[in-house]
Amino acid sequence: MTKNEIINTVCEVCGVKRDDLTARGREQDVVMARHLAAHYLFYTLGLSMDDIAAEIGVKYARSLYGLLYHNRAQERAQKPWEQLFKKRYDRLERMIRNKS
Repeated sequence: MTKNEIINTVCEVCGVKRDDLTARGREQDVVMARHLAAHYLFYTLGLSMDDIAAEIGVKYARSLYGLLYHNRAQERAQKPWEQLFKKRYDRLERMIRNKS
């Protein structure tokens, strides 16, 4: 899948518009969509932080470092936001596998 197809699938999973993803909004669904997109693009496609920042509308690539390198999902899985993130990430993976 291309990065555009992945981002579009992330938007579908999270129920947000692509324009919302790249805008400066901080609504929970939009923030989660950015996190999902960044995580998936970095770990699956191996895109650079600068490329990811440009794709998802983050002004500085360094703002992604904490998100991408702080991968302690098991410890944090007790929090509702992380549970929702994991649920949507799993759905994203299933949808991408089905589209491939």
